[in-house]
Amino acid sequence: MKTLIYYFLLIVTLQAGPYAPAANQEGTRAVERADERVSHWASRILSYTPGEEVDAMWQNTSEALGEAQGNAFQVVSLGRGGEIVLEFDPPIQDRAGDDFAVFENSFAHTFLEFAFVEVSVDGINFERFTNDSLTQMPVGEFGRVEASDVSGLAGKYLGGFGTPFNLADLNMTTARFVKLIDVIGGVSLDSSGDVIYDPWPTAGSAGFDLDGIAVLNRDLPRKRVEILSAEIQGDDYTLAWRAEIDREYVIETSSDLKQAWTELERRKATEEEEDIKIALSGHSLRFFRVRSVEP
Repeated sequence: MKTLIYYFLLIVTLQAGPYAPAANQEGTRAVERADERVSHWASRILSYTPGEEVDAMWQNTSEALGEAQGNAFQVVSLGRGGEIVLEFDPPIQDRAGDDFAVFENSFAHTFLEFAFVEVSVDGINFERFTNDSLTQMPVGEFGRVEASDVSGLAGKYLGGFGTPFNLADLNMTTARFVKLIDVIGGVSLDSSGDVIYDPWPTAGSAGFDLDGIAVLNRDLPRKRVEILSAEIQGDDYTLAWRAEIDREYVIETSSDLKQAWTELERRKATEEEEDIKIALSGHSLRFFRVRSVEP
């Protein structure tokens, strides 16, 4: 009697999720700890409530202050469901682009432990960033999670790379406090009410491991806009400048250069030379300028 043995080869094609990918992939939003936008780091711990399965050696909160170190050992662990609140002086301000970044100590692009992120002006009332997890199945202790399946949670990136957040997403202009709350894999829910899966169970240094939080409010030199012409033609003021196609430009006005500039128009350049015609009727003495919006 012959025994027939059949071998089946199951090929699974992993499709990338809709969100920003891992730090080593094109299109990532990961922030390096030496990023030139970093202006300062968290300056004080307001509170720390460790969850379960975190040994005393991982409860040194001073490891979360100052610059992230980018290694696996100089961190504070939150434990399962634990939380920490950090203070920033000066506070985080909402400016163009991302405003702060949270650094975890992951040792691999697909070993990702998450935390909810909340911000506050007074340290009492907190607002949580909207978040989404598309991981469909439970993840073991050293299981795999794709960064592109996750949005709005800290811990998306390899150690040394931070997950960025923008206060504008919460319609906030400033925040002095940031709270991180550990996500318990298979228990915690995202903003849509779906279960979030991350490595579970872990022990000893369970949950999210905080390396540091960087403020990204440093003012960088703006690209100078070359004005080609500026002249009055009848009742109109015509302003022309050299542009980069697809770069966004803002035309602003001020009454005496001491008052705040007011936006008149915002546009994306479609040609290498752009111009605008501004009706002077209704304007007294006014000044006008064009500035580029940094990508």
